[in-house]
Amino acid sequence: MSDSVSVVIPLYNKAEYVERALQSVFHQTVPPLELLVVDDGSSDGGAELVERMDDARIRLIRQANAGVSAARNRGIEAARGALVAFLDADDEWMPEFLETVIRLYANYPACGAYAAAYTIIQGDGSTVVPSLVNIPPTPWEGLLDNYFRSSLPMDRRLVSKIKSCMRFSFGEPVWSSAVAVKKSVFEEIGGFALGEPQGEDLDMWGRIAIKYPIAYSSKPCSVYHNEVSPYRKIVKELPFVKSFREAEAKGIIDEAILQDVRDYVNMMQINCAMQCIAGFQETRMGRSLLKNCPPSSLYKLPWLWWYLWSLMPAWLIKGTQATKQAISR
Repeated sequence: MSDSVSVVIPLYNKAEYVERALQSVFHQTVPPLELLVVDDGSSDGGAELVERMDDARIRLIRQANAGVSAARNRGIEAARGALVAFLDADDEWMPEFLETVIRLYANYPACGAYAAAYTIIQGDGSTVVPSLVNIPPTPWEGLLDNYFRSSLPMDRRLVSKIKSCMRFSFGEPVWSSAVAVKKSVFEEIGGFALGEPQGEDLDMWGRIAIKYPIAYSSKPCSVYHNEVSPYRKIVKELPFVKSFREAEAKGIIDEAILQDVRDYVNMMQINCAMQCIAGFQETRMGRSLLKNCPPSSLYKLPWLWWYLWSLMPAWLIKGTQATKQAISR
């Protein structure tokens, strides 16, 4: 079934890393049908490096700079495989990634997407595997029939809530460099949202999960190099929040998962507020986000924690962060 997988790599000024990404594809235990590198107007010679590589499966597509969503969408349109697997130019796959998603595809043909766990390399060089309390530990493969519940970063126990207040973040079981999606699914629900500075990938996985189960392997099969581009722009709202509102208004979300989708969206909003407040640049925006995000029983403590912090002066937030960094050294 390897002839059913097209690999799409969006490329924008990652000449220093793209060869590593390509080599990780070449070293897969099961090779892909094709490898589509979509150059999004790079100016650092990365496209020329790809062009010089001697492999008939590589197809280099050039376009004027339009953003990562436009590059991924261009690759999807050109893909000939039944499955489209994504790999960012500064990330890499473990040798078993394609073998894993192809096996999931064979075992769970009714799913919309096929994903695997991943490892994060942090800015300080440390390695982290995201902990997801609602997904069984490795070795496990199966269905995320409720992706949104699987994405919740903490359970409903009080101790878990308290521990999560300061380091609150939403779960990401599906990552853009660790997933393959049926091309027919894109034809049904559309491509990645254009013009979004953050969260366009989470929007896609959420839109898929509203309509389809997602097959998942808890074995880490890719590496996210967060040390390359760790900065995330502060935004008022992630694109899936809008997608959720539209889907809820149309009544297309199954009642069985509706509350979990609402919790997931509230979690996103709290996380955006946290970034605004912790960055001490958009405190008012963060407070406004929290006011528009009803604190459910699941997130009441983190909500209250960050709302109180939004009322603090900037010098206190800065001082607390500096003290925490000094202690951690």
